[in-house]
Amino acid sequence: MSNTELTAAVHPFEKRGLGMAPFKFVGSEVVVFRNPVTGEEKAGSTCDYCGTSIANVYHIKSKDGKLSKVGSDCIMSTYIGNDQAALVTAVKKEQAKARKAKTESKVNELDTLWDSEEMQAKLNSMPHPKGFANLTLRDYYAFVLNHSGTAGKLRVLKALKAL
Repeated sequence: MSNTELTAAVHPFEKRGLGMAPFKFVGSEVVVFRNPVTGEEKAGSTCDYCGTSIANVYHIKSKDGKLSKVGSDCIMSTYIGNDQAALVTAVKKEQAKARKAKTESKVNELDTLWDSEEMQAKLNSMPHPKGFANLTLRDYYAFVLNHSGTAGKLRVLKALKAL
């Protein structure tokens, strides 16, 4: 076997010091930095392989037990060959769990905001957006919350935050 063949057999992650192949996908998380003044969010981590700023962090474990974090593009380099379909499935499941957790967090935020006495007083003092007599903005949003799915609830959260 020539030196060229040996070099080609080394996984790209091994060359960057992420441990020995094979690598296993072990989980993911969303890491963001939120500016406390402006509220702006930015990627809160970096890929151990390429150095790119990442918010969607995928954790991998090498054969020798070294844990590393990579981004959404580099995670696809984890498995070379036929195992990539299994990786794509696992990554999509993790992404779905992260989306669900984010949505649940926002719905919980809505519940807290909606239940506050200050918000109820503010909504009760404002007229119904359709001009219905004896009804308030609180009545309108209560109707929307009782008759909508998650997307409708998140629109109400956005509107309440804007008040």
